[in-house]
Amino acid sequence: MAAKGTRKSKQSSDLPLAGKGRKRAADDVALDEELGESEDLAQDSKRGSAEDSDPGEDSDRRAEAGADSDDDGEIRGRELTDGVGFEGEGDEVLEGDEVLDDELLEDEEIVEGDVIEEGDEDVDGRSAPSRPDLERTPAMDRLIGIGRAIHEQVRRGQRPHLTVPIRALSNVSFSTRRGYFVMGNKRARRTLSYQTVKPFAQTVRLMAFAKHLIETEDFASKREVYYTSKGSSKKSVVGDRGKAGWGPAGFQDQSESDAIMDDIEAMAGVNREQLGFIPAEQNGSVAGNLVVIDTDPSTGQPIEIDCTRFGRGSYSIPSRVEGIRFRTDARFILAVETAALFERLNGHAYWRTAGCIIVAMGGVPTRANRRFVRMLSDACDLPVYVFTDGDPYGYCNIYRTMKVGSGNAASVNEFFCVPRARLIGVTPKDITDYDLPTHPLDDKDRKRALDAIKNDPFIQKNRSWVEALQQMLEMGVRVEQQAFAARGLNYVLETYLPEKLKRPDLMLP
Repeated sequence: MAAKGTRKSKQSSDLPLAGKGRKRAADDVALDEELGESEDLAQDSKRGSAEDSDPGEDSDRRAEAGADSDDDGEIRGRELTDGVGFEGEGDEVLEGDEVLDDELLEDEEIVEGDVIEEGDEDVDGRSAPSRPDLERTPAMDRLIGIGRAIHEQVRRGQRPHLTVPIRALSNVSFSTRRGYFVMGNKRARRTLSYQTVKPFAQTVRLMAFAKHLIETEDFASKREVYYTSKGSSKKSVVGDRGKAGWGPAGFQDQSESDAIMDDIEAMAGVNREQLGFIPAEQNGSVAGNLVVIDTDPSTGQPIEIDCTRFGRGSYSIPSRVEGIRFRTDARFILAVETAALFERLNGHAYWRTAGCIIVAMGGVPTRANRRFVRMLSDACDLPVYVFTDGDPYGYCNIYRTMKVGSGNAASVNEFFCVPRARLIGVTPKDITDYDLPTHPLDDKDRKRALDAIKNDPFIQKNRSWVEALQQMLEMGVRVEQQAFAARGLNYVLETYLPEKLKRPDLMLP
């Protein structure tokens, strides 16, 4: 293939952004900015902590990923292809929530409301911004819209309610046209009552905290969010009551705050990173023909980071990637599962030989990793080839999450998936074609493969994937990326990859 000229990414304002360009639904309208004193609603409430099970996965690959156990890329008890399949178990409906029909509610019409005036206090005790020209982000618009709706309901004498999309397998489907998992129309109404007073107050309180993070251009990790709600009852920080603790609205454990955070993300229709919430995890490494144009946090000035000038090291993907721009003359992106393979390819500057950008996923790719690859692919019009171990976990968890997103985060999958991705290997056919050493499939492998064939809509929509999994089950073996070392340490970069790259049409979709 002939090398292409240098590509420049679109300006950050043109990059796909959650909430940007979306048609606003009736329940997204702006009503009133005041969020109210909802943290006080939690007095004398009784509610157990939200459950968020995580039965765990292959410990070695999970440890390599370096990701939080609550990352949407990880396959949890309610996630896809973990044995429970797409049978609707684990619906994210809290006690007291009312499951609604698919249609819009009759009382969710557009209503004119009050706008917070300069000097008025919001829920965190801070004054409203005095600058009339203050630029509002899509995330801020959504938060204010939800807050105004609550205020208007109270002003009408109605019990306020929140409408939360149900984040469950029963409400997720695979869109062939869009190329990723999408959220269905099932929703739950959380009306303020004795049973829901605590989660209701926590939701509004966390929205107010997100609003503060956006206004101050700050951020908080998931763990920091949990501890912010605990705070200290003996001292208060002027201008931010959140740091003094939320009293009875405080979270009992992090699974509780994580569940509420996911609810807000689904309600607002923007990713939680835009709300100021970031996971504390390693997001993968990048090497190759790429210049990343980021912003210096101390000066606000653009800085250029050349990914070819890290010596034996590499560029680390940050948790917040929105606004990053790119310049490259690469021909494709190669996303690899293991750090060991990334080190081999980078250590021999394979990116220079092949004219590519190498991205280490580190197991199941994190949200930031997927977003970075998606933005880079879209901005510079680059195909993405994914290289995993040849086993059901690599196919149905790692590759599928990169390709079509996470079932648990279907409401924002359009920003965290890479529909252009194709699997370069290792395929079941490669085992025989390259005479690779293998390991027998265990019961978990078989269960995962059978569950994917039976229940995973992405697998079912692609006959070639059904056939590949069936072939692996018939062979009864799996293969690792490092198995190519049996043919020579550099066989993978000198022979295997060049041969596979000649026929991208034969790669698995």
